[in-house]
Amino acid sequence: MSLPNPCWFLALVAPVLGMAEVSKDPPGRIAVYLGVEQQASAQSLDQMKREVETLLSPAGIRVDWRFIEQGRNAEVDHSHLYVLRMRGNCTTERIHLLFSELGPYGDVIALGSASTVDHQIQPFGRLECDPLRRSLAASLRGESPNKRDAVFGKVLGRVMAHELFHMMTGQTKHSDHGLFQSSQKVRDLATRSFSFTPAEQRALRVAVQ
Repeated sequence: MSLPNPCWFLALVAPVLGMAEVSKDPPGRIAVYLGVEQQASAQSLDQMKREVETLLSPAGIRVDWRFIEQGRNAEVDHSHLYVLRMRGNCTTERIHLLFSELGPYGDVIALGSASTVDHQIQPFGRLECDPLRRSLAASLRGESPNKRDAVFGKVLGRVMAHELFHMMTGQTKHSDHGLFQSSQKVRDLATRSFSFTPAEQRALRVAVQ
């Protein structure tokens, strides 16, 4: 999906990129910079990162995690650099008070997107936390805070991995099945097992060589 205005990306990363020249990564290493718009649960963030690492590791890819705010005074030491903005409330606090007309787990909704300019995918995208909160609200009612955060983070990680595949490979055509198909039900993202296909893993390896 195309984002209408990529200016936020330049505003976020320009202070970082202005600090030092970008050096070439060792094979298989990427940097992911996260921008949190409102707030995010530490446990959900940790689960999200673990899920992304699990999905990318079969392709031999290691992820260095950074936050935009932390990177403003640091050197940029990655040539494979991707930025994702987490929009909305990325916590499960008070999620039991939300009401979703879609019912438990909701339906197919937009949870992430990668920006394009002139039909070319750019190395930045966004995750949409508010619709995910609404969609998961009914199913997580009655669960412990730890369980809620774990499920929320797992789904975010799967959405992020999907968008990173777009950004890393430049591919716009989706698969017919699996993690890189064009749409998923939140119910499936929360409960099913997912992985990239062998062909998709090869494409990821090529992208970071």
